[in-house]
Amino acid sequence: MKITFIGKYPPIFGGESTKLYWASKELGERGHQINIITDAWEKNSKADLDLEDLKYIQPNNVKLHSTNMLNLQDHEKTFLTERLSDLACRSINEDRADILVGWYYLPYGSATSIVSKFSDIPYVLQHAGSDMKKFFSSQNLMSYMMNQFANADGIMSYPSYERTFRRFNKNVFIHNPKLNISELESCPDYDFGEELQDKQKITFLGKLEMQKGVHDLLNAYIRLNRKEVALLYVGEGNEKEVLKRRVREKELDNVHFRKPIPPWRVPGLIRASDVYFVGERDFYVEKHFSRKPMEALACQTPLIVSPEVKRKGMYIPLQHEIHCLEIYPKNTDELVKGIEKLLDDKNYAESMTKKGYEFALEKNQGFREYITSLETFLKNISHKET
Repeated sequence: MKITFIGKYPPIFGGESTKLYWASKELGERGHQINIITDAWEKNSKADLDLEDLKYIQPNNVKLHSTNMLNLQDHEKTFLTERLSDLACRSINEDRADILVGWYYLPYGSATSIVSKFSDIPYVLQHAGSDMKKFFSSQNLMSYMMNQFANADGIMSYPSYERTFRRFNKNVFIHNPKLNISELESCPDYDFGEELQDKQKITFLGKLEMQKGVHDLLNAYIRLNRKEVALLYVGEGNEKEVLKRRVREKELDNVHFRKPIPPWRVPGLIRASDVYFVGERDFYVEKHFSRKPMEALACQTPLIVSPEVKRKGMYIPLQHEIHCLEIYPKNTDELVKGIEKLLDDKNYAESMTKKGYEFALEKNQGFREYITSLETFLKNISHKET
């Protein structure tokens, strides 16, 4: 099967980019020809890559095509949907495609529906929680979006939105991605550099936003007051400069900021961390589901997770002090106590990570079955149209 994905892809960082990367990699390894159409190279904020990363970004049978700013006229820059459509048309003319998948709605899903009309190739749309929140309720976009979803040959829907989509499209695939734990375990180690080599490390990975608990974590670190412990923020976001200013004002030597990293670097970062913090609270996307806690459990790293994250989906069975620590991020005293316990009591931390790893194995044992179900869904659509 020849599949053309139009969506977020590394070096774009984030959950949807990560899911598309691992799914397309496995599909490529199964012999399918995958073409990725994206705007990754023209993003101002993207993951850092080095020469070694080039062998990961286009795995077996996966070919990456990205728009870029080279030779681009000023009047063309705003027409991203059209430029993605143009790039996809050129890719299809060269390699053909049996099915188109738009992963994340604007601009990628919109471009996918356009290319489908031009090429007469069936198309599938995959949403995200954030684009549903931002776009689907917009009075300026709702009719346009509903028509494109209604006319899609299939919809890949996360469980929380299944009922919404079934109202106007009968072919809905309940998309419940799983982690390929064996693949995560083979990912390369992360190089912290000499400055962090002998430090215990508390790590936050993701968008540096207030609702992610980034300031709550810094408050706890300041109260912790340990020179042998480093705090590492990996990511970008609108609170980055505010955090840096607070660090300067407090004259903190062991708080470090790193640029985002691609999916194959994430497991190495988590494995080498002593505490991994997922502190999402009061988040604007009520149905948002983060993969970060599961990645920490799979990498056997002590996890601190907020109640808001833990009460969703497969995290509900997680038990406080058995698999992880469940702490409300604004409760600085409890957050400090939890961090101290994980850093100081290795037996306590190891017992927790062992149970957490068993939990991750149980919840993700169907990775290959998940890809097979996705593969079957796409095959049925492509065969129906031929």
